[in-house]
Amino acid sequence: MIQIYALSFWFILAFLVPLWLSARTRKEYGNRPFWLLLSLIIFAVNGLCVAIITINKIDPASSLSVTLTLLVQALYPVLFTIAEYSIHSQRIQKNLLQTEFNSRLRLVWFILAGILATIILILFLPNSITKALNVIVFASLIALLYAYNFSLFSFEEGIIRFNRTPFILGIIFTILGILFNGSTISPLGAFSLLLVNIIFAAKVFHEYFWYRMEHFNQVHIQHEKSEQNRTRLINDMLAASIKDEEIIIRNVLEQYLKQLENALTNPNVKFKSMMLYTKKSQKLQVESDNFIIGYCTPLINIETLKRLNQEAAHTLIREQSFSILSATSQEALAFPEDCIHNMITKRSMVALDNPPTHLASIFKLILFFPIYNQNDLLGMLVLFKEGSNYIFPKEQSILNSLADELSIALTLQNAKRIQEDKNRLSQEMDVARNIQISVLPRDIIIDGYDIAASMKTASEVGGDVYDFIGLTNKNYLAIGDVSGHGLPAGLMALIFMSALHGSIKTLETLQAELTASQIYDIINKVLVEINRNRIGSDKFMTGNILEERNGTFTYAGSHLIGLVYRAEQQEVEEITGMIDRAAFLGLSEYAESSQSLGKCELHSGDILLLYTDGLIEARNNHNVLFGLENVKRILKSKAEASVEEIQNELLNQVANFAEQGDVKKYQGNFADDISMIVIKRK
Repeated sequence: MIQIYALSFWFILAFLVPLWLSARTRKEYGNRPFWLLLSLIIFAVNGLCVAIITINKIDPASSLSVTLTLLVQALYPVLFTIAEYSIHSQRIQKNLLQTEFNSRLRLVWFILAGILATIILILFLPNSITKALNVIVFASLIALLYAYNFSLFSFEEGIIRFNRTPFILGIIFTILGILFNGSTISPLGAFSLLLVNIIFAAKVFHEYFWYRMEHFNQVHIQHEKSEQNRTRLINDMLAASIKDEEIIIRNVLEQYLKQLENALTNPNVKFKSMMLYTKKSQKLQVESDNFIIGYCTPLINIETLKRLNQEAAHTLIREQSFSILSATSQEALAFPEDCIHNMITKRSMVALDNPPTHLASIFKLILFFPIYNQNDLLGMLVLFKEGSNYIFPKEQSILNSLADELSIALTLQNAKRIQEDKNRLSQEMDVARNIQISVLPRDIIIDGYDIAASMKTASEVGGDVYDFIGLTNKNYLAIGDVSGHGLPAGLMALIFMSALHGSIKTLETLQAELTASQIYDIINKVLVEINRNRIGSDKFMTGNILEERNGTFTYAGSHLIGLVYRAEQQEVEEITGMIDRAAFLGLSEYAESSQSLGKCELHSGDILLLYTDGLIEARNNHNVLFGLENVKRILKSKAEASVEEIQNELLNQVANFAEQGDVKKYQGNFADDISMIVIKRK
């Protein structure tokens, strides 16, 4: 048994040294491998001592044999203590517990001194009774050294995960070994100490291999749990009302504050309160009492801070906001803008361990922790510590997880507000589009003509407009298109129609005569005054005003080339005078359009087509325009058809042309409104 015990050292070392070699390559282990190596060296020293005793057949009664036997037994508790420290050294140092640990370590030196003194007494006191008594004292001191580890490592249980079992077993089997051995190694004593070797090996194996595997498994489980929490958070936020969103975020804050409190055992060093600032426009502000957890104060340095009740403190917190723009400026900043500036600049937490005077009387630490979604700042957490100015690694890990969940919650909250705004805008646009269509003339009736008119709206409110006003001895038609899309374009189109009706109704009332170009100029002045000068819009529009009298159309303005199918020649004629001969509407009150006046006569079977650019500028999947030539071709081919059939054929063919282009791109809509008036002389 003694030989097996002697050989066990080298088998165990062959098993543990690879674990040390693996540990020393891992940066996350810090200086732990050094202390593990030291424990392995002590273990090897014990093995050498046992080898010297057993292999060299030293006289058991000799001083060398007694010394080596006692030394082997004395080194076991030291071995266990150093191995245990190798497990916890990194946590002790990172959590600023080294000073406390060192103070606890002082008693170990006194115990070791007592053990050394006892060994000397055993060696130099020949009396067997005295020697037996000293062996009992020696065993007691060894047991004490083992047992003292319970106190040495039993502090900050949230950080130090001390396992008492190996030490209890170590005490039992080492004491049995001492009692069986006395001052020499006996078979029973060797068996007891062999068990101590096995316990040591199992302890190191568990920590440096098995626990690491368990840790990886725990990390995996924690990751899955985090993913489940995030999925639940996403589902809850998506289904929640605005008020419920606040409750969900508050629950997240409370849950993580509880984790921060449970992470440490000393109540004096914990975070006990926090508040959440969210970004709105370019400001950080606490929006609700739900975002204030625990005892928080406004970030101001005033004497009355301590005397504020909770309601007053919360009111001041909500009223206080911080500009992100000022926080990112280069100017000298005061508290707390300086901390917010550093937080945004560094994109990391800022810990203020020397708060301003009146805050310092309440808190030792104020922490500013940013919440980002990639590069977008969503908000910040402000946390308070009353009894410590240090942030422990475990706390920082929890705060990182909290920031991740808040990032998800705030991103979804912002996305929902954006979607609600889009939905509201979409509804408003639908209303505007309905108004745009409803103000168009329902029927255009002029004696001697068949007329069809239509507007095919795009995905947005556009600026297309056409109109008809019939008088006793003449009729007026108008068609136009405002630049761009959206409500401003639709509004300008309505102003155009109002100005047109106002001008013509005034002429009718006064029984006055104005040319089409004069009406065009009046409309232009109205648009300049209202749309440009009052509304401040930079929109402009193209347009043509047409006056029909006895089969002759007089036109003015600048819009698009009109098309006339001549039944006699069976050809399509371009009216180029309808384009580029007058200034666009709404740009200048000094513009005149008299030079754009022109005439067009229609005879039986002739067809006049007025249209907007949505018709000729529709694109296919090769980005090719439908174009004027296609319109002319269709007009010529359908000349014998009714005006409704001509209109439908134009719409159908342009829709087929753009099916894989604009229509697909804009989800079933054209890129621009398509308006047209088809006029056929009977």
